[in-house]
Amino acid sequence: MTVSYNPDYDPDGIEGGIDTNVMPWIDIKQAPGMRFKPLRASQESGWFSLIIQIEAGIELPPMVYLGGGDMLILSGLLTYTRGDLAGTIGPGIWGYIPANTRIEGLVVEETTEYHANFFGSIAFLGEDGRSIESVLTSLDVLAAAKTNGLTLVPNSLAECMEPR
Repeated sequence: MTVSYNPDYDPDGIEGGIDTNVMPWIDIKQAPGMRFKPLRASQESGWFSLIIQIEAGIELPPMVYLGGGDMLILSGLLTYTRGDLAGTIGPGIWGYIPANTRIEGLVVEETTEYHANFFGSIAFLGEDGRSIESVLTSLDVLAAAKTNGLTLVPNSLAECMEPR
């Protein structure tokens, strides 16, 4: 039945699922103690999706979301120490971060893992809190995946049809 409905379907291609349990953690050079597993990244839109792990005791450097993003805490505890939303978040908490949001004073209470979708790049700020030290983009995520021999979730039907 499937063959007559969709003769181009090839169940041996990349159907859109990946096993993150077998993927290596890749260090984020802009934030020591922070690493990621890449899931998906778009060259076209700049959107990317990661599972992120941060070691306990780390205070992340100040950063600015150049595009919006959302996150779901899978394990651990993060504490925002500054601003109107100061407080601790843990497993099961989902949050949205609008574009142009500055994040600072984020302390990792316990080693934390979370799933994050970034709708644009992240700018890591310098020690002065104003200058941009580096930027993490979807192209960085794609390059890291390629360097580590990882297949990401496809962005198009054509990518789904490629062999693994």
